Amino acid sequence: REITAVINEIVKMPKPKKEYLNNSKVANYISTENNLFSNTLQLTTLPRKNIFVTVNLFADENLALSNPNITQYDMAVMDAVYTLLVNGAVAFTPEMVVRIMSGNFEQDVKPQKSGAVTKSLHKLSLIRISIDCTNELRARKKIEKDQTAKLTSYLMPLREIDIRSANHQTIMKGFQLLEKPVLYTYAELVKQIIDVPTELLEINEISDTDSVIVIKRALIRRIEQMRNRKNHMDNDIIRYERYDPTTGTKKGFFVMLGFDESKYKNANQWKKKKSSLNKIITTILAEFTKEKYIAGYEVVKEGKQKVIGVKIILR
Repeated sequence: REITAVINEIVKMPKPKKEYLNNSKVANYISTENNLFSNTLQLTTLPRKNIFVTVNLFADENLALSNPNITQYDMAVMDAVYTLLVNGAVAFTPEMVVRIMSGNFEQDVKPQKSGAVTKSLHKLSLIRISIDCTNELRARKKIEKDQTAKLTSYLMPLREIDIRSANHQTIMKGFQLLEKPVLYTYAELVKQIIDVPTELLEINEISDTDSVIVIKRALIRRIEQMRNRKNHMDNDIIRYERYDPTTGTKKGFFVMLGFDESKYKNANQWKKKKSSLNKIITTILAEFTKEKYIAGYEVVKEGKQKVIGVKIILR
């Protein structure tokens, strides 16, 4: 995986009409929880049948990062690579990933953005995941009773390569996907890959920052969970913050996205940040309404002023 090769054919940027997102319980859990390495996770996937999958994450000794956790941004990167794969692009550049993540295929990608994607891909290529989904696939009648299903590989099985530009004048740094990531093989098997029109991700009213990319995709996942009747999700309100008495910690949409009050100097800074996040969320939901992805939304308040979340009105 450390060998650099030259891909002689021209790698073209696809322009997919659909974007694909992994909405499995495994993907959602590992991208919102911290300190998961070297611990065995058991996630209930079919509650009524008491069926669970067993997940293990292992970080290579070469992984030396200040934050080795899998983030919502990392998940967006993986979804973009999978979308490229579905559209025939096994070899790709970080710039291609940025364009897929944003839904804007014509943008000029700044080094900061391509650098963030490269850093994420390097990290993901050094994290192994093992998913034992035997019980779930038996329950879903995907495999026979005497068969087992254990998927093991790197989150992103990649090798670094050199890619020739369309005019043959430039050699660009890029990546080659060696096999389909098992996190997506699993999601395909349990039918938890969702797809949305690419236009839904291209929102011109706000700058396409990393935070905006993450929020857009998180909202889509949540809306699709609400839309799927099998999830039995009756609550159509996305609460920004809530206290979990079981764990004694704060939960909610902001924490899931990686925004936590403890990261800000004082209460006033956190208040401004929450106001900014709410504005981003309502701008995105307004665009989703315009695109007829949802019927509308309402800002939910506690009292007359305190905003505590948004209510999604499905079509």
